[in-house]
Amino acid sequence: MKSHNFDSDERGIIRVFNVLRSTVLRARCDESGLEINEALSELQLAHYRSKQTNLDAHGVTVAAVACVNSHAPGVEGNAADAAIELLQEMLCFGNYTVQSSVLR
Repeated sequence: MKSHNFDSDERGIIRVFNVLRSTVLRARCDESGLEINEALSELQLAHYRSKQTNLDAHGVTVAAVACVNSHAPGVEGNAADAAIELLQEMLCFGNYTVQSSVLR
């Protein structure tokens, strides 16, 4: 991902961020595919956090923060926007491991 951060065509990195966000988001959806925004069961929360932590372990958090840092802010639909949406999903329900990566 880092090598595509400065591509003039942002569509590739946007697609990657959207796929990664969907991967994490699916872990907090019910059987019908609707998002669960309230409290998750212990098993659901553990599964959800494992998805977040796995992506973080692969450097996704740092790459997304770098993208936000290097792209124009406030442009709807650009790479920074997709990175922010991914970061929001990775920080949802307060994953301490992901928070620690952001605050280094």
